[in-house]
Amino acid sequence: ISHTLLTINTGLVVAGVPFGREMLETVFLVAGGIIVLIGILLFINNKINNKINKKTSKKHQGEK
Repeated sequence: ISHTLLTINTGLVVAGVPFGREMLETVFLVAGGIIVLIGILLFINNKINNKINKKTSKKHQGEK
């Protein structure tokens, strides 16, 4: 399991923690949403970096 998926799952768990107090629910929902957003951004960043690395490695293989 990748670190990115663990980050997203952690955010979803934090956002879904039920509390009786509305203020705490709001805080956990916002914090969980931020963690999920960070996980999604990390996922996108990894995909972009993988595509760039594949293109550059193909370029270097053609030069040999």
